[in-house]
Amino acid sequence: MRVAIVGGGISGLATAAALEVRGAETIVLEADAHPGGKVRTERVDGYLCEYGPNGFLDREPATRALCDRLKISDRIVAASAAARSRFIMKGGKLHAVPASPGAFFTSRLLSPSGRLRVASEPLRRARRDHGDETVADFGRRRIGEEAVEVLLDPMVSGIFAGDVHRLSVGSAFPRIVELERRYGSLVRAMVSLGLERRRTDSPRGDGGGPAGPGGELCSFVSGMQEAIDTLAARLEGRIRTGARAVAIERRDGSRWLVHVDGAQPVEADRLVLALPAPATAKLVGALDPSLGSLVGGIPYANIVVVLLGVERRHVGKLDGFGVLIPRREGKRCLGMIWTSTVFPNRAPEGKVLVDARIGGALDPGAVDLDDEALEALVRRELGASIGLDGPTVFRRIYRHPSGIPQYVVGHRDRLAQIDRFLHHLPGLYLTGNAYRGVGFNDCIREANVVADAVGGSTC
Repeated sequence: MRVAIVGGGISGLATAAALEVRGAETIVLEADAHPGGKVRTERVDGYLCEYGPNGFLDREPATRALCDRLKISDRIVAASAAARSRFIMKGGKLHAVPASPGAFFTSRLLSPSGRLRVASEPLRRARRDHGDETVADFGRRRIGEEAVEVLLDPMVSGIFAGDVHRLSVGSAFPRIVELERRYGSLVRAMVSLGLERRRTDSPRGDGGGPAGPGGELCSFVSGMQEAIDTLAARLEGRIRTGARAVAIERRDGSRWLVHVDGAQPVEADRLVLALPAPATAKLVGALDPSLGSLVGGIPYANIVVVLLGVERRHVGKLDGFGVLIPRREGKRCLGMIWTSTVFPNRAPEGKVLVDARIGGALDPGAVDLDDEALEALVRRELGASIGLDGPTVFRRIYRHPSGIPQYVVGHRDRLAQIDRFLHHLPGLYLTGNAYRGVGFNDCIREANVVADAVGGSTC
C-alpha cells in the first residue's frame, strides 16, 4: 500500500514514521525547502532560538515510543528544577503560582473571597449533560469569576493564545470535563489523584492536575528540531521538499492523485493531509465544498515570538519557568518564558535569553508591528517586573500569522461533521494540530491514530 502524506511538519513526519512501522510505502510532500513546519531551531550567535514549541511533557507514550524508535531518548534534556516555579502577573507584579493547597490559601493571587469561592468548589453540583461550554463558563460554575480572570485566562493564553470566553472546555481541555464527570469536583479529583500517587509510590501518579497530564517538561540537547532532523534522516528518500500540492483528485474510485506545482502528479492508494486547516480546506473544497467550508471554518490566532538576549548582570532574578499575564492587566504581552533558566546551553556564558509571546486571538494586529515596536512593547510591559535595565545584545523575532488553531465552542460538533463527510471519501485522512490537540505530543499521538486507521482500511 502506498500512502501520500501532504505536509512535512511534525504531524506528517510522525505519520510517515508510524506507517513505516506498519509496512506501508510512504511519500511526504512538503512545500517548504525544509521539513518541520513550526518545529524549527536556530543557533545564532550562541543563542538557541525556537521558532515554535519550546518543549514537550515526557508523559505521552507515543512520543516516548517514537524517541526510542529513533534512538534519541538519550538526547532528551529535562527542564531545570527552577522551571517548576511559575508566575502570574497581578497589578504589574509577579506572584508565584501556588504549588500546594496551603500555598494557595496564603497566596495573594486571589482575594480572600476569591479563595473561599475556589474552596467551595466541591459543594458545586457537577454538570451531567454533555453540552459544550466555554472555558470561562465552566470556570464560573466551578471556581468563580475571579479565578477565571486570574488563573484560567492566562492558562488559555499560554497554551492557545486564545480567548477564555470562546474556547470550548471540552475540546481544548477535555481532561477537565472528564474529571468533573468522574469525581464530581476538581478538588476531589486532585485529592483522589494525590492519594493514588501515594499508594503507587509515584511522584506523578497517573498524571497531572485538572487541566492536563502531568510530567516533566523536556526538550532535546540541540533543541526541538533534533526530532525533525532525525525523522527526516529516517525517512530519507521518501520526503520531497519544495513540493507544493495544488489539487487532489480521486482516480478509479479508489486511488488518489496529488497534483504538485511544477512537477509530476503523485499517485497513491491512501492520502493523508497533514496541513493547517486553511490549506487543507483549499484542497478538499474542490472535492466537496461543504467539507472545505467545515475545515476552513476552524479559526486561528496570530502570535509573535520575541527572543531577547541580554547581559546577565543587566537583568534581575529569573528563577522559574516564566510568567503569564491575565488580560485584565491590560497588556498586549501574553507572557514570557525564561528560556536560559529552563534549559541549559540556550545562551552564551554571562548572558540570558527570554522568550516573550505577543498577540493571540484578542490582539491579531500585533503580528503587524515592526521589530523595534515589538521589542519596546516587551520592555515596557515586562522589563520592570524582571528587573531588565540593560541594552539588548541579541534579538530574534518570529511572526506566526494564523499560528495556533482555536477550538471554539462547537469544535467537537465540527469534527463529527468532518468525519461524516470523510466517510464518503474513503482513503482520505486529515491530521495535524487543527483537530484534537495543538501540542507536539498531541500531533505525535494523532499521527499514530491516523496510521492505525490507514493500516486498517480496506477501501
